[in-house]
Amino acid sequence: MKELPVLIALIMIVNIGCDLNLGEIGSIGPGGGFVFFAEDGQYMECSGHLGYYTWGDAVTIAYNYRSGGYSDWRLPNQNELDLIYKNLRKNGIGNFNNSAEYWTSLVSGSNAWVQDFRNGSQYLKILSYYSAVLVIRSYNVEPEKATLKISNQSSKELFNVTWRGIPFRSNQLENSIKPGNDVTNSVDAGQNYIFFSFYDNKDKLVNARTSEFKIIENVEQESFPFNDSTFIVELNNPNNITNRGQLGTFQNTVIWFDDAEGTIKPYSLRLNAAYVNGTEIIPAKSGIKYIHISPNGELTFNVSLERKALLSFWHKADGTPSILYINEEERRTWTVNNDWSYFEFHLNTGNYKIKFITESNSNLYIDDILVYYTE
Repeated sequence: MKELPVLIALIMIVNIGCDLNLGEIGSIGPGGGFVFFAEDGQYMECSGHLGYYTWGDAVTIAYNYRSGGYSDWRLPNQNELDLIYKNLRKNGIGNFNNSAEYWTSLVSGSNAWVQDFRNGSQYLKILSYYSAVLVIRSYNVEPEKATLKISNQSSKELFNVTWRGIPFRSNQLENSIKPGNDVTNSVDAGQNYIFFSFYDNKDKLVNARTSEFKIIENVEQESFPFNDSTFIVELNNPNNITNRGQLGTFQNTVIWFDDAEGTIKPYSLRLNAAYVNGTEIIPAKSGIKYIHISPNGELTFNVSLERKALLSFWHKADGTPSILYINEEERRTWTVNNDWSYFEFHLNTGNYKIKFITESNSNLYIDDILVYYTE
């Protein structure tokens, strides 16, 4: 299993319950319980301590519980009870017995799982023994509607502009917002980055997001103005956390990449292509999880560098040997089988031909190829 050592793209959805007062964790829910989960309009609340019962009686207690007039109360599962412990009990919220073991709904033979509210540990306990009881229920809250206006006051045309998955475009025929134009959309209240693409001063496409969240509450209209001084963060770059800049002067650092799903393609719509056994791999060929180079095969692609850069990729070998050539110079030979492993090679200014080859008894798998400037 691959574990990425670098962060290639950051996309974050933030819990909006606290800001929008839809059910802040620790607040009182509609059933009179304490809210212990709040995410994307879905919420959970729990009762306080209801006493000590056998597991069978605890199920009956939950079935008959009617706080707030609701009849959907139940025993929590292990994950839900752990959330109650972490979000409420450890923060001193809720009417619990902090030294009790609380029943979960999960049964194993003649036992059921409990969680010790002294230390958070979970373990099995005989069904006929007595343990503490609390019950939970789930509910949904429709997010408030709001209006967002994105105003492009910069010198750049902005492509593929989205906020929380909602596209912003000047019209149905153009997937962009031209300089001097505004686009307004109805959105659900919440907060997230604004994602977009643009061409830098060297006509290289940059995938980016705003450096800060845009927060929209229940108001008639919120606006976000892009200008040449707007701070942004580049995506697809392993250093995107620190690779910030201003929209008007930002320079793309990613030269070429094969995306995380394995469909290999040139970055920034350049003419660079990749070939496996002489056949070009094009973006329309989807559903590939990695590039497979069969015996006596090769994968090649070309890049032109204006400054120092780094070539990185994931590699898996089945059968040997397999070889990496950079400008026809042998740079690495794999002579033993290996599971997915990460490799990096430093490149200087100039033109490069990258080639992976296999011999008669080897299969090679390559994924997440990335070439990006390091200075």
